[in-house]
Amino acid sequence: MPEIKQLIVHVDQLQVVAVVVVVVVVLVAVVVVVVVVVVVVVVVVVVVVVVVVVVVVVVVVVVVVVVVVVVVVVVVVVVVEVVVSSCSKSSSSSSSSSSSSSSSSSSSRRRIVIVEVGEVYNSYS
Repeated sequence: MPEIKQLIVHVDQLQVVAVVVVVVVVLVAVVVVVVVVVVVVVVVVVVVVVVVVVVVVVVVVVVVVVVVVVVVVVVVVVVVEVVVSSCSKSSSSSSSSSSSSSSSSSSSRRRIVIVEVGEVYNSYS
């Protein structure tokens, strides 16, 4: 009988050890699962933050490029308009001054011609 009692005690000790091992394995498994879930959540959050930052940077760059293009186009249009306006004013003023000078020179030529013809006429008469 003492051998049976020793065996029963030994089996009881083995059962306790087995229960402890199972509990430890379950706890380690739970900790590993929690760590994996936390790591996955952190990675997903980091990826989402990186994607949001990249999208914001791309949107800002596109807006800046559009603003720069619009400003350049407006400046070019204004400069071309000013140059064309200046050239047209200059050409119109030069044409008006040349026409006035040609008219004055033609009128002075007429006077000269009239005077010369008058002198010639007077000299013949």
